[in-house]
Amino acid sequence: MIWAHLFYLDIYAHEVRMVNVKFEESAFKAIRDSLGHTAIISDSMVCYKHDGFSPMLPYIPLNYCIPTDMSYDSISVEPFFYAYADDVIMAVSQMPLKCANFAPNMLLNNEQHLDNITFPQKNVEYIGETVVGEYKMISFWVCPFQYNQMSKKLFFSDSIDIKIHLKNNFTKTDSKKVGDTQYNLLSSLIYNSWDIEPIDYIEEQKSSSNEPIVEYVIITGQSLKNAFKPLVDWKKMKGVNSTIITVESIDTLYTSGTTQQKIKQCLYDFYNQGLKYALLGGDVDIVPEQICALIYHLEDENGVQIDHQEYNDMPTDLYYACFDGNFYWNANGNDSIGEPDDGVSMVPNIYVTRVPVKTSTDVSSFVNKIIQYEKTPSINGWNNSFLTCGNTLLGNYIPNPTKSDAEAIGDIIYNNYIQPYWSGNRVRFYDTNTDFSGGSSYQLNKNNLKTQLSQGYPFVQMLSHGQVRYWRLEGDTGDDQQLSSPYVYSIDEGSTQTNNASTIITTIACWTNAFNDPDYTCLSESLINNPESGVIAYLGCSEEGFIDSTNYGSINFSNQYEAQYYSKLFSPNSGKKSFGKIVAEAKAQMINASLANFYYRWIQYGLNPIGDPEMPIYTSTPQIFGNTNVTLNNNSISINTGVNGCTICIMSIDDFGESYYKVATGVNTATFNDINTDVSICITKQGYIPKTIEIRDILRIQNRVLTTDTDFYGREIYVGSNVNPSETSGPVIFNNGSYKIKGNKVILHPGTKISIGAKMEISR
Repeated sequence: MIWAHLFYLDIYAHEVRMVNVKFEESAFKAIRDSLGHTAIISDSMVCYKHDGFSPMLPYIPLNYCIPTDMSYDSISVEPFFYAYADDVIMAVSQMPLKCANFAPNMLLNNEQHLDNITFPQKNVEYIGETVVGEYKMISFWVCPFQYNQMSKKLFFSDSIDIKIHLKNNFTKTDSKKVGDTQYNLLSSLIYNSWDIEPIDYIEEQKSSSNEPIVEYVIITGQSLKNAFKPLVDWKKMKGVNSTIITVESIDTLYTSGTTQQKIKQCLYDFYNQGLKYALLGGDVDIVPEQICALIYHLEDENGVQIDHQEYNDMPTDLYYACFDGNFYWNANGNDSIGEPDDGVSMVPNIYVTRVPVKTSTDVSSFVNKIIQYEKTPSINGWNNSFLTCGNTLLGNYIPNPTKSDAEAIGDIIYNNYIQPYWSGNRVRFYDTNTDFSGGSSYQLNKNNLKTQLSQGYPFVQMLSHGQVRYWRLEGDTGDDQQLSSPYVYSIDEGSTQTNNASTIITTIACWTNAFNDPDYTCLSESLINNPESGVIAYLGCSEEGFIDSTNYGSINFSNQYEAQYYSKLFSPNSGKKSFGKIVAEAKAQMINASLANFYYRWIQYGLNPIGDPEMPIYTSTPQIFGNTNVTLNNNSISINTGVNGCTICIMSIDDFGESYYKVATGVNTATFNDINTDVSICITKQGYIPKTIEIRDILRIQNRVLTTDTDFYGREIYVGSNVNPSETSGPVIFNNGSYKIKGNKVILHPGTKISIGAKMEISR
């Protein structure tokens, strides 16, 4: 949509950065409603004032990076306008609607009674700044349109010259290094990405220590620690060195501050040693949430206050991920965290998610689902489909009244942010249209939705209203519903949902992710803690979501966060598609708007990801490693994966990596030396099913069910139910994979079972 060309002018202690921003007229559309009022919309990322009096003119976020020893001073702007449309009555940008209660279909009053003749008064507005390591990101909103209310003429500018005036602070603030996580996020947000330098923070730590760094931490309670161990073991085995830290030990080790502040300080200490992922393993009684404050202050075009609201009840796990700016998000030192003047930086240093478990049974359910998804995503077949669901939010879509606004928004998000990058099958399930037998008469009720969620869709999107315990569905009247109502999908359905595949859910509905509610189990908890649901991740608001209260087809508020999430997920340029990383990248795209607007900031704080932060998401049919070759030569092992860009982890088996642990990344071959012990090898790559290899001098395989591709190497190999007297007896079952057994001596004893479909190769 826009390009930026920059020039630098140094004037003593001041500096001027000249930015030329270009726009394409084809990126915008004029939509006229039945009253003849016009809104300018775009399928790209745009914002509106949403103040109840400004015209529906789009603003495009623009971020620019400067060193911390510089500060924003002022801007001067030179737009070049030409006629876009005559005889235009602009629609008014309405206040947003909460995604909680159904609202009847209505056309809002768009008449303007304003003194200003020309809108906007400023085509470029300074919004605020965000500290990111040794840099500052300064943010602007740019409007390429101008509207004259008296003449009813609309103008467009395809080129705006902006002079950004900076002043020198002469002394740099005490800033932190930009690690690779922040560098990647920051470069995707700013137009002058060439002005920041990449620092491979993880590699710095690796080179400065002989010990493997900890990249993944689970914060949980002592009572749940053992239940999380299989997950930590699996992460470490595939090359993500991991550990578990209990809240009790953190409270003892860190002697000052709240428990939340202690946890954040602990994560920061690990970050300084290379941490990338953190899982908050427990509900808020085990790992406390940080409650943040939100302030909304609205003035009219003359600067007169017309609205002021303050809230202090938003659970925000993003707090634990961000270490820049004011560390504890409380620069003013009062009892409210995360206020606009609290020096908050929303650019995360690490990827943080939560799983709101309460018991060891809950943990085991979650851990088993994550490990099965990562190791054997195709165990029940792979359904390369996307179920997009929705129920009327406000009314019918103005350009096409045969669709509900939910269906129209779903179409826009799919057509512009998913379809260009993804070759799977979209399945529609809306109140107005479906892709099922019966079409629109196949009602979006709880029974039909439960049936469809059992079909193994990897991705599910729900565009609807909601409450803590349910999504509102077709036929809902907006009143508080009983859980038995056919018009809601509730925690009763969530806790009994069955699904043999793995599913990731996103939703704009209010409250359904309220994991800190003291009275009720929320919908996300019922799904994530149900061992049979198949739900492995849930992205939704812990309080209200928001939508545009007009039906012109613009993507705003919660829908923009969803659009950014799916864009990052399916984009071929996202690299490793870890759940926590994709959510962080999507939310980071909305930081600019979150500095300026109460509603965007509300969603930024309240959109808490539920799931595993490091879990790589399969976006298409999982691939397998083909002919992987291993060469043994005295005390060295060479691996050829046959695939570029792999991670290869090799570690000692019997002490689980304590005596030998090495990881090679971004490779297709690797050689490891000085090996004097039996080892396991794990090969991983985005989109591939992991390949494991065991190498022992004498290898005895007993009492195991194998479900993923595994190779076994040894001088002598014995397989069966009673080949190792030191282990519990039991059969060896080879399921759903390709297996290679290579040794000078290989004996298959009774109790060896090879399932139909499994491939077995035995060689010397």
